[in-house]
Amino acid sequence: MKARLVVSSILVAALVATIPLSPLAQEAGGITVMTEGKQLASGDRYFMPMNAENNTVPLFSEYFLTISIYNKTGAEISLEKIEVARAEGVNEEEITLFTTDMKRTPLAFAGAKLEAGKGNYGFRVRFFPVVSLERAATLTITYGGGQTFELKLAGRGAGSAKFFSHGTEEFFRLIGTPATDEMAGGLVGDAEGNCWFSAQATNLADKFAYDLIYGRVNADGTLGFVKLWNGKFRDYSPDSGQNAETGGTAGSLCLDEEGSLYLAGAYSPASSNNNYAALALKIDAKTGEPLWEKFWRPEWPKSLLAKHSAQFYAVDARGGRVFLTGVTEGDAAVLVLALNAADGSVAFARALDITPGSNDRGYAIRAGEGGSLVIGGLASDRAFLAKLSGADGAEPKVEWVQSLDLGRGSPVNSLDLDAEGNIYASLDRRGAATFFSAAKIAPDGKCLWGKTCQGTAGDRSNTHMVKLIGETLYVGGRLGASGFDTGSGDGLLLALSAADGAEKWTGFHFSGTGPDEACEHRIKGVAACGSGLAVFAQTWTGSRNGERYWGYWYDGVTGLEDYAPVLTPVQVPAENFREIPKGEVKAVADERQILDLKDRLPFMESRGHKGQPSDGDLGFFRLALGH
Repeated sequence: MKARLVVSSILVAALVATIPLSPLAQEAGGITVMTEGKQLASGDRYFMPMNAENNTVPLFSEYFLTISIYNKTGAEISLEKIEVARAEGVNEEEITLFTTDMKRTPLAFAGAKLEAGKGNYGFRVRFFPVVSLERAATLTITYGGGQTFELKLAGRGAGSAKFFSHGTEEFFRLIGTPATDEMAGGLVGDAEGNCWFSAQATNLADKFAYDLIYGRVNADGTLGFVKLWNGKFRDYSPDSGQNAETGGTAGSLCLDEEGSLYLAGAYSPASSNNNYAALALKIDAKTGEPLWEKFWRPEWPKSLLAKHSAQFYAVDARGGRVFLTGVTEGDAAVLVLALNAADGSVAFARALDITPGSNDRGYAIRAGEGGSLVIGGLASDRAFLAKLSGADGAEPKVEWVQSLDLGRGSPVNSLDLDAEGNIYASLDRRGAATFFSAAKIAPDGKCLWGKTCQGTAGDRSNTHMVKLIGETLYVGGRLGASGFDTGSGDGLLLALSAADGAEKWTGFHFSGTGPDEACEHRIKGVAACGSGLAVFAQTWTGSRNGERYWGYWYDGVTGLEDYAPVLTPVQVPAENFREIPKGEVKAVADERQILDLKDRLPFMESRGHKGQPSDGDLGFFRLALGH
């Protein structure tokens, strides 16, 4: 049941600030039109609700105005048309005509006859504002062989929400089916505007566990391929949130200079799902076919124990090497692994033990100039950044490690670098209250700037990705913000100046808060596409919403503030950046099957998509930027 306003006769009678209506009414030889106890004349203006200019309707909420047409003349009158013409800029769903049936049936008027002296006909105008501006339309009733009665309708959405003023949405398409939950990983793109994505899903091959998905969206917006990597048990890209919130980190996918695609994840060889082999795939970006597939463990004994488990969270490729990070030795240390891009053989394997005796995980990795490597993640319960040198050789060295006091359990979960070696970090600040934050760190580990915004919905704010494109840093995730969706969170995309963090623009994607509209959106990736952006999102419908996957882009009101995380140098003894002498990759062999999903997972427009309540799908936006 949608959120709606109920108007009683008592409320109507109590109104004191109404707009005067013309006393004229068409009766002799014409129709009598009434609403809310008022008789209307053709040409009148009626402000919804209750004809009061200061009244507003909450966004994505219904207000129904019942209009009755009477024949008080001595002859039969034919009703020929009932039409509504919306003013420029008013969306189709904002002012529509419905029957008086409580099942909310759109009006499909096909003519009616009103008996002399007593005939009547009723219908409703549904006002459903999606922006905090005046919305207007003209209602025209055609009767009696071509005579017309016109009513000027207007209303205003509550709050201060404004449509996105820095560009337009070219399309919003989904991949997913009602029977499956697709969870978004990362997005990468090339110079021509082609994009590749990673994800995972249940119920496509395995009923009880995830399988990996990867695919390509062509520059023209068509679907290139979608593949499912299905092992015997659970195969997935682990999520840094540790609560299966999404289908892996934003850095779980990358492209190298030659245009090959790499995917990082984990593979469970048994149904217990508590002991993994780290999984790395090299993929032909044109066809989706694997070029090599490798498992890695710190040791391969006959009897596998927890200390032999390993998982990859993120991957980057540069200079003929594939760099991966995650966890090794159970959860004891950050895994830093380099594979040779040509064949997947090991160039070096190291365990970075920042907090001995506690769990350390690498969630993000980026390779820079001259063999530098930057890793971000969580060491014990605090975020960390580490910079290595010599990663293009066989003996990488730790240049520095910084602990970031973002709050307990709050990691660095995405990274990017510029040509000067400056580091851009997604700071996923978690706790009873969560924050949407990002920072720029100098090559020597000093904080240059930080920005944050706090939502109003407890733990509904999460930062998922950073991406540097030109001089703009894009920061994506979700935010529970007042005036928008504080129950699930809206898709949030910030465009910041890379130089100083100044806000260029903010965009929210919001679909409403009523039971039939509520939908969580998380921005997981962006890529340049011509002069615009390709935006990758995860959508998750509410417990009663099975069809409203889409919304609108709005200018965000984030309350962006300066934020300087406290960085503390951590001394890591040489023995805590140790080689893993028994670490080894193995070919996947017959441990998996590759399934073509292009015909099984439709790539469809979000409007009109029918799913089921609590359904997860992958979302693809194309935004044309106009600034």
